[in-house]
Amino acid sequence: MKQSLYSAPNQYRNLTYHIIFNEDSESKGIYNGCRIGLDQYLPAGVFVNPNELNEFNRLERLNAFPRGRVNIELPTEEAEPINVFIISELTDDEIQMWLPVHARYHESVSGGGMVQYDIGPPKMYLYCADRRLDVCDRSVSPSVTLTCNGGVKMCSWRDIPYTVLTDPLVWRVPVGNSNHFYIIGIGTAFAIMVGTTMVIRAMHDHILKHRRLIIR
Repeated sequence: MKQSLYSAPNQYRNLTYHIIFNEDSESKGIYNGCRIGLDQYLPAGVFVNPNELNEFNRLERLNAFPRGRVNIELPTEEAEPINVFIISELTDDEIQMWLPVHARYHESVSGGGMVQYDIGPPKMYLYCADRRLDVCDRSVSPSVTLTCNGGVKMCSWRDIPYTVLTDPLVWRVPVGNSNHFYIIGIGTAFAIMVGTTMVIRAMHDHILKHRRLIIR
């Protein structure tokens, strides 16, 4: 498996997975018709948006869901790590999967800088409705009960060992500088005062103009 973190605007990224099965020509296609599931662990500073995933599911672009509740408003300091389960149908010995992820707000620190989030490889599972995986050695590929396809129905998946061909992913996110608090505060207050003054002046000019029209 090759795991990548592709850049996108702001604090948003796409996790991508390039998975290749059975490079041996004699066993090509033996998993066709099965489902692959990736159980991705995300640290507290990284999250998925359930509403976004629901929309992708509705459009049949992605079948992924968090294993537990996700509060997208929490800052990193108050959030908990989460797991996300991604499911796809296998029609070939090679598959591309992806997951949109976001970085949480991090409280500013003196001097600012960057915070680092390490994202490890996911656990990989296979499910075949015809039970062809029953011949696998359970000591190497144990059974795990997980949702069949994102609903309430549960199925017996097989935990599949694999080799990761890329380095662990590192996401560096900028953190605000708390030393700028008073500068930003004064600047914001000044902007509010100027804006309020302009609004009051515009209202005053409008009232005077209206009065002149009435007198005439």
